[in-house]
Amino acid sequence: GRIVNGGEGREKIRIGVISAYFCSHPVGRLSLPMIASFPRDKFRVTVFSFPTKVDSWAQAIAWSADNYVGLSNDFVKASEKIAAANLDILLFPDHSDPISCLLSYQRLAPVQAGYFVRGAVVGSGLGEMDYYIMPEVG
Repeated sequence: GRIVNGGEGREKIRIGVISAYFCSHPVGRLSLPMIASFPRDKFRVTVFSFPTKVDSWAQAIAWSADNYVGLSNDFVKASEKIAAANLDILLFPDHSDPISCLLSYQRLAPVQAGYFVRGAVVGSGLGEMDYYIMPEVG
């Protein structure tokens, strides 16, 4: 695949995170620390957000990403914008909206993963997931 180790003189791994709930919703509250914690010397993080309420959480998520891409509720246009980002990895929360769920079937990145928000990642309706990311319990 296209994924390479991000490091000195090397291309950074391009990660996209998509949701319609990047605001004070539980998806936003749990996604913000993840988005902010990617080491920027190895990763380039793009947030893809569908129209949502603008609050302090939405602003913090936008500011924590390297790129913020607003998407319309037009499936074709959203798909084109995501594909244009030429991502290596695309992350979908388990609390997905209908358009994000449909986009997960488009295989818009070589690696796609669902991540834990409410515990139903496997039965979330997301398709074409290579991995499921769950928090450590301990």
